[in-house]
Amino acid sequence: HPVTGIDLTTASSRCPSNEIVPMTNEIGTLNATVNAFSTGGTTAGHVGIAWTRYLLSANWNKAWPDGSDAASASDKKTKKFAVIMTDGRFNTFLSAGENNTPKGKEKSREYARGLCDDMKAGNIRIFTINFAGGVDAQALMQDCASPNTASQQFFFNADDALELEEAFKAIAKGITSLRLIS
Repeated sequence: HPVTGIDLTTASSRCPSNEIVPMTNEIGTLNATVNAFSTGGTTAGHVGIAWTRYLLSANWNKAWPDGSDAASASDKKTKKFAVIMTDGRFNTFLSAGENNTPKGKEKSREYARGLCDDMKAGNIRIFTINFAGGVDAQALMQDCASPNTASQQFFFNADDALELEEAFKAIAKGITSLRLIS
């Protein structure tokens, strides 16, 4: 699923100024990047999921600096995890006037589901968190998440900061145990 949808020729296009940080173990860089994020506007959630896929798929290694390559899907020693948290209001496609319209919402969600399916087919396990996003968002995040197992939950629904923190703790614990067991 190639990412499309940003039409920079329209006056209403507002691309975020944040840049993707390639794979790194530099905690300071990651924390500074996250701390600089801001909120507002509409959500083109499919774009965030696409970049998640690009970071984790070896098919995109040429796009990243040396040393930040993703392992191949057939690499049995490497486990890949995506954590996707959103309010789930995938309501913007940013193309042909579909910013915050029913058609834009439909297109963004359709792309998101396809990208999640592609990641799961590429041996990427997906944890998702619906953070106060409502029932539509909950359904989308459940679809995107890897299937729950008897011992591992992949979808989380959080309505407040405490539940969000608990979800991230459970994900961290789940990744640790999945890495040790599988």
